[in-house]
Amino acid sequence: MDGNSANEVPGATHPVGGSARAGSADNPRNDTVATIVALCWLLSFAASVPRDFATPPSGSRPRVRCSVNPNTAPWWELTILPGIGETRAREIVRYREKFLSDRHHDPSLPVFRNLDDLDRISGIGPKTLEELAPEVDLSR
Repeated sequence: MDGNSANEVPGATHPVGGSARAGSADNPRNDTVATIVALCWLLSFAASVPRDFATPPSGSRPRVRCSVNPNTAPWWELTILPGIGETRAREIVRYREKFLSDRHHDPSLPVFRNLDDLDRISGIGPKTLEELAPEVDLSR
């Protein structure tokens, strides 16, 4: 490499000797170009997402409608319900396990037969029950 080639990058040297060529795998400019191309693609994709989908109404968080059965769901699944954090979710499971271990309880019957049965859990009141109504499924 004589330094006069149009493809040579001034001041860049190849690890084996000579200079790094623009477009070669050893040229750090390739990584920069690839990054710029990826960012352009990502930005063009983000620009195509409808605004009403990308931005939730102010004062609310995006919600995905789900169906969770508190009679069968593990604690971590219960946490996706509105107003139910880890503490309340674990309390629901604890209550369910205690209720099921009772000798007088018929195991074929669900612990929570209707939505109002969830108010037995500390911290779940009328407001939380109202938020839970569309997302709790007791039919399974």
